[in-house]
Amino acid sequence: MSKKMNWQRVLSLALVVLLSGCSANEKVPGQNLLNNLAENINSTINGSASDSAQGQDSLQNNLSEQPKEDAPAKPVSAEDFKQLITKIQQQLTQKGYKLGKADGIAGKNTRQAICQYQAAQNLIINPLPTQELLDHLESSSGVVNSGKINKIAQHQCEVAHINNLSNVNAVAMHTYEGTLTPDDLLCKQVVAPFELESNVQILFSSLTDNLTNIINRSESEIRLDELREKAKRANWLPIKAEMSYGQSIHEKRMEKDQNILDRNSKRRDIQRLYKRGDQILEEIRASLADEEYPYEFKLFVVNDRSLNAEAIPGGYLYVNSGVLRTEYAKLIISHELGHVLRRHTTKEMQARLIDSVETIDDLRKLLSAPSDAPEGIIEKVLALRGAIIQYSQQQELQADACAVRITALGQDPALKENINGYIAGIKKNHSGVVKKTSTHPVYLDREQRMLDVYEDVQKN
Repeated sequence: MSKKMNWQRVLSLALVVLLSGCSANEKVPGQNLLNNLAENINSTINGSASDSAQGQDSLQNNLSEQPKEDAPAKPVSAEDFKQLITKIQQQLTQKGYKLGKADGIAGKNTRQAICQYQAAQNLIINPLPTQELLDHLESSSGVVNSGKINKIAQHQCEVAHINNLSNVNAVAMHTYEGTLTPDDLLCKQVVAPFELESNVQILFSSLTDNLTNIINRSESEIRLDELREKAKRANWLPIKAEMSYGQSIHEKRMEKDQNILDRNSKRRDIQRLYKRGDQILEEIRASLADEEYPYEFKLFVVNDRSLNAEAIPGGYLYVNSGVLRTEYAKLIISHELGHVLRRHTTKEMQARLIDSVETIDDLRKLLSAPSDAPEGIIEKVLALRGAIIQYSQQQELQADACAVRITALGQDPALKENINGYIAGIKKNHSGVVKKTSTHPVYLDREQRMLDVYEDVQKN
């Protein structure tokens, strides 16, 4: 990382580490967490990673990137960061915001007060404690609490907090993924299991032999971060909640995105694009005829010549017009469907939901919702609109493998040529060096994975 580093990024890392051990009651985290905080931040400052996070561009609801500072970054100690939070808490208390004791821990009450203040002052809403926020508080000495936060600002606050907890830089592998088996690497099973596991039992059973005892234990006896990781690895999100999320996102997109082409248009060029897209999707459905999955995929063409496509929960598929003009369009579309069928999207949604949970009791309630009537989960899922859903590089490689596997199931005689064309297209837009902010692996790794699957298909 450059010696000139955005001060916001330093504080963001500090908050992520600090909050991982806090409860809704704003209890002081373990001493070892505080002792290691400065070392974690200094390691980040002196490392060789890229400066900015490309994922910030996907923030919605006016959660724009904070301005960068030109001053060289200084190592931030845990004690310095705690003092910053304490000063912010004291300023908010003086202005009439109720957040409890000024203890230097940015828990739920503190974050809520920060967002209330930012909404009242027409500032960018983000509950991250920063020096800029403190400066603004100190300069507005006559300002007092103006009342409750409105629903829009509250939603922005929740989304910003979820994104602060998420690692916006690309990762090789999410902690909940685990190491893939050789069969998984080659996507020999295109559709991942959709059966829901027994939520509470899966979460708590391995920590004790007696499930009743673990449920009755106090929060202080169980590590919340350990339970979070275990919940992320389980398969518990009801399909009804996933469908509701996808439908909500799709409806919003159809309202605002003027680039989505009208399927009923009389223009022949648009009709040809939809005909090509529908034909490819029908071929993919035929290839997966022996597989069981809960989605009814629906395709929408986006007026964009770049080679990109996107699949969201619920089976909604957005394909750029540029993709449909290539010979390897089926590979690109199959790549996106691979993310959905392998439940990459679902796992990321689960992870973001778990990140938003602040107490073990809330985690129990989240996982205890019945799968046939998960209203509570649906409400929390819909609150994720605008949160970053980011695949790991391992998931991207598996989606590439699934793209070749799906296309091969359709007996495509030009599969090898289309793989070469796909890689050539990727090579034009990506360098041979992996970037910390890029979710996709380097094209050489992607090429090798697709060719490995192709060879496996030929052997079998």
